[in-house]
Amino acid sequence: HKMRADMFQGGGPTNFKLKYSGPDTGGNMLFVRSEREGAAPSVAKLAPPSDFKMMIYKSAKPLYIIPEILETKLVGSADQIQMINFRRGNSKGFKNAVSATPGRDFAWVIYGAARIEYAGRYLFCLTSNDGSRLFVNDYVVVNNDGRHGDYTRCAWRYLGAGDHQVVVEGFSHSGGGMCALRYKGPDTGNSLLYLKARGAGAKPPTQVKTSSWNMRMYQSKRQLDRMPNLRFLKMVGKKVVKVVDLRNHHDFKAAVPQTPGSNYAWAFYGSLEVDKAGSYSICATSDDGSYVFVDGGMLVNNDGLH
Repeated sequence: HKMRADMFQGGGPTNFKLKYSGPDTGGNMLFVRSEREGAAPSVAKLAPPSDFKMMIYKSAKPLYIIPEILETKLVGSADQIQMINFRRGNSKGFKNAVSATPGRDFAWVIYGAARIEYAGRYLFCLTSNDGSRLFVNDYVVVNNDGRHGDYTRCAWRYLGAGDHQVVVEGFSHSGGGMCALRYKGPDTGNSLLYLKARGAGAKPPTQVKTSSWNMRMYQSKRQLDRMPNLRFLKMVGKKVVKVVDLRNHHDFKAAVPQTPGSNYAWAFYGSLEVDKAGSYSICATSDDGSYVFVDGGMLVNNDGLH
C-alpha cells in the first residue's frame, strides 16, 4: 500500500512518530516499515548454531527500552557461546565476545536451542543491565525491559522433553552492560544453573525487512498554524530514513541539516507491504500537526498547533 505522512512545525518543541498494529504485528504497536515499490525485501540469513550465537547492534540514539533492530546497525557477532553469562562490569563481558561492542547505547540478540531431558515446570531467571527479554519457543517468558541497574526477573514455564528455541534480547544505555540467564527444574535437580545451548537445529530469530522512507523538508515564509500545501513551499533538503521516529528538533537537524529553526514542514513517502489481511491501527504522534495518507486517502488527521 502506498503511504505518505506529512507534518509541520510552527515553533517550539517537535517530534513525529508513525506506528501501527494489527495481524502482521501480532497486535503489538510497532514502527511502520516501508518498502519501495518493486524492491524485494532483503533478509539476512543466519546459520543455525551448535551453541548460542550473539549479535551486537549499535544505536545512533540514546536507548530507553530494547530497540527494534530496524533502527540499529549490526557491528559484530560471536559464535560458540556456551552459556549466557556476561557479568563483567563496563560491558567488558560483551567486548570480550565481540570486540566491536560500543561503549554505550548498544543492543544484543542471543539465540540457540536448549535441550530439555525431563518434562516439567522450569524457572527462568534473567538478570541484566539495562533491559532484557527472554523468549522460549517465540513466547515472552521474562520481560525485564527498561533502564535499570543489575536487576533479576524470574518466571515459570512448563517445557516438554526435546529442543526448545531460546532468544534473549537486551540493551545497555551506559557503560554497565551485563546479562545472565539461569534456570532450574527437573533437569537441574531443582538447582539454579546457567542455561547452556546444547540442543540441535536452533533456528535464527525472525529478521525484519529492510525499510526506507523518502523524507522531504520544506521551509515556510509565513507563520504556520496548520498543515500547509507543500507545493507552495521551498524544499530545503531530503533524506532516506528507515523509520518515522524523530523525537525533537535535533533529530530533524541530524537527518536534514538544512532544517529551519521554526515554520517548516516535511513529508515522508513510502510503501507498506501487508502480509496478513485484517484491521490495522495506524497512529501518528506529532508536534505540531500531521496527516497520514494510505493509498491516496487521508487516514489520520492530527492537524493544528499542539
